[in-house]
Amino acid sequence: MDALFSGLPLPAAAPDLEYPCGDGAVMLLYRGFDPASFDALTDGFLAAGFARTDRLDRPGTRCALLRRGGLTVSLDLWERELRLIADPFTAPVRLSDPCPVTDKTTVWMHEVDHSFIDCGMCFILRCCDGSFFIVDSGHFLQTNDNDRIYRFLRQRTPAGQKVRIAGWFLSHAHSDHVCKFFDFLRYNMDDCVLETVYCNFPAVRPVQGAGWGRQGECLYARTIGELLDSMPEIRRVKLHTGQHFAVRDLSFTVLCTHEDVFPTENTDFNNTTTVLMMEAAGTRLLFCGDASDAESDIMVPRWGEDLKCDILQVAHHGHHGCSAAFYDLTRADAALFSNTQIFYDLDLVKEKEANETILRHAREVHISSNGTVGADLPYVSFTALPDETFEDFDMIRRLWGYEYSDERKEELYAAYLARGGKDNFPFYRPPTRRSRWMDVE
Repeated sequence: MDALFSGLPLPAAAPDLEYPCGDGAVMLLYRGFDPASFDALTDGFLAAGFARTDRLDRPGTRCALLRRGGLTVSLDLWERELRLIADPFTAPVRLSDPCPVTDKTTVWMHEVDHSFIDCGMCFILRCCDGSFFIVDSGHFLQTNDNDRIYRFLRQRTPAGQKVRIAGWFLSHAHSDHVCKFFDFLRYNMDDCVLETVYCNFPAVRPVQGAGWGRQGECLYARTIGELLDSMPEIRRVKLHTGQHFAVRDLSFTVLCTHEDVFPTENTDFNNTTTVLMMEAAGTRLLFCGDASDAESDIMVPRWGEDLKCDILQVAHHGHHGCSAAFYDLTRADAALFSNTQIFYDLDLVKEKEANETILRHAREVHISSNGTVGADLPYVSFTALPDETFEDFDMIRRLWGYEYSDERKEELYAAYLARGGKDNFPFYRPPTRRSRWMDVE
């Protein structure tokens, strides 16, 4: 800590708390801070040779991002608490990224393969110049999804050109969000250019009270870091609350990170999610990742009406995520659930208040196991692509212990075929069809 903050114009008072933010970044928390002191502190950094690269001023909140050499300092004041982060890791970002307009800006909720598991999440955006921005990836049990992501991008890239990924955002380091990303880096990069990775993963060894640090999931961040260390051509940006950045015609604001949750005791790794609001072509799209109770309770009073969006990625697949109060503020026209139909149905009962609030506002709802859906921006409505994958009921029962009724299997398979799915899954035959074959034999 001493070396990182040496020579910086810190507040005269000692910090109340210190928090390791991961990637060598450290946060100092000061209580009882006021806006005048924030302005004086910012002026002190400017006088010390820092350049202010970003700022945010809104009721109750002031944020500033400053940079000198390879060091970024994030100042974030909210409810008289100042979070001062010294970050020697992050690359600088662009506040605007002008580019030619050759394609329609489009967002897709990509169908991850739910054959063996109900979770997993991947969103793909095509920017106005034909490059892509990707959000998360999928679970290690979605075995071939890195190849499916690559094929999706390749089919939408002109022949003779490499697939260009302008940015890849990882919301948090849970396996169902990052595993296919590092498989993509390992196996699919020969024909691709990846410019920048955006994320904010916590330290592998957290402070006391963050019980999630004992989970093996936290080590996925280390795996990603080691892979990216071997690919120095890929820029890496650690995001902090209040920060803006642009990727082509997409504009982003960081609404929450694990740094905001500290010092609340956090035993839920989902509360290490980085939450992004994206704006493009007059459309607002909110990426909640797996944000849960603690982050939801922070964002509701802090951002209020600024949470209003047109398209909502529902937090944590629709179960144990954000609150009804949060969704009353988002009031999204389109709600996107990264989930299976069976768990969506269950969560309508288990997470009744939150999900009913989402449905009260939404005029269209889509579930990722039912096939990829896409919308050109500005958003009017989503269009469905043919459904590609189907559940392996026997494997799901062996792996996770839950079972579907024969009637429900029949319904789901009929709906899959109606969505354009192909009748080519050898692991599943509807019970009535199976009995007919047995009669023939």
